[in-house]
Amino acid sequence: MSSEDSEGETTTTTTTNGPKPRKIKKLQWERSKLRNIKAKLDEDHLKGLSEKQRRTTACVRRSDEVSTRPRPNGGPSWAIRTN
Repeated sequence: MSSEDSEGETTTTTTTNGPKPRKIKKLQWERSKLRNIKAKLDEDHLKGLSEKQRRTTACVRRSDEVSTRPRPNGGPSWAIRTN
């Protein structure tokens, strides 16, 4: 059940035509320094968008789920956890 639905009540809310929300999973090999840099870049990018661009940009939700994506070979040592 979505957060817009309620039991026993029909809703006439408009649906959004924009992009679907995206869920971002944690990378278990990613160091916090890289995570912080990426968060800052995302924040700065959103600040630079116009009102229309913000409305049509996909909503991004950070999840506590862990991605199964493997650690990249040859990545920078400051960005990758070795354990």
